[in-house]
Amino acid sequence: MLLYDLYMQDQNSLIKELQNTSTSQEVIRVIHEYLEKVTDQNGEYISGLTRSQAQVALSILGIYQQHFRKLLNTFEPMTNIRSDQHAPSSQSHVKIEEVEAAIAGIIGVGTFASILNPLLLTIPIGAIMGVVAVKIKNNIQASANSSNQTANEPSISSQHIDYNPFMADLADIFKTVDKVVKKFGELEDAARPRHVEKPKLEDHTQFLEFIQDILGWYQRNKGNLPKSAQRRLDLRLEDQLPDLFSKYNIQISYYNPENNERDDVLFDYEEEVGKPRLSAPIMNRPALSKEGKVLLRGRVTKPQQSSTIKQS
Repeated sequence: MLLYDLYMQDQNSLIKELQNTSTSQEVIRVIHEYLEKVTDQNGEYISGLTRSQAQVALSILGIYQQHFRKLLNTFEPMTNIRSDQHAPSSQSHVKIEEVEAAIAGIIGVGTFASILNPLLLTIPIGAIMGVVAVKIKNNIQASANSSNQTANEPSISSQHIDYNPFMADLADIFKTVDKVVKKFGELEDAARPRHVEKPKLEDHTQFLEFIQDILGWYQRNKGNLPKSAQRRLDLRLEDQLPDLFSKYNIQISYYNPENNERDDVLFDYEEEVGKPRLSAPIMNRPALSKEGKVLLRGRVTKPQQSSTIKQS
């Protein structure tokens, strides 16, 4: 499941919680608690990822959550500061700086997340997180400025800020996480060693046709060879070669005039051309087959029909 899709499912209930808030501190706390829910390793989102995808998502969300926690902790001491009518007007300014300091750490999230996994260096996480950090800072700064806060007015933490920009920020960061997780998956998949299937012997058609020609030549001429040469070639071509082919489940089939039905499947036939010299068919190439499937058909030359009729 995409994180953004999960967020859209939770959006209505999250909005109801935010509508019940009255201060910016409460808004921050609601969002912080939602981030804790999202980053729960047994939660719906993280548990639905692979281990590597979860590590990538948590490396971004976890650090974003950590700095959001710092922002929440910045508000805590503010609520304990008594509002003093004679307090310097610069007090509000100091608090804004404290908030900005807490938010500033978010900009470093991208760099740290990239260190966690080298593949993330190809993704501009730092720039994206920086934009989100600036948005949050501007939301709080605008709220403080619009109230024209003075010494006898509430502190920043007691002011209510519009939660809609924060909802938009959440949507942006969740979309970013989805993109980064997807990109990481693609990079990880590309880096994974591929199983390369070794070429099969039957894929080397030219080599097999060469063997066919040698076997055909030997069958036609072995009776004319010296006995010593014939013995050596018999061993290589009629004993060792079939054994070698059998390791690849390849069978050699020689032409058999008495097996016309099967030979019609295994062989192509051509008639002798030119001056008649043949009195019987001769095999030019044996057939090669594998597991009942013909790999390369053999070739047989038949005597001319006129020559056969005259001899009969």
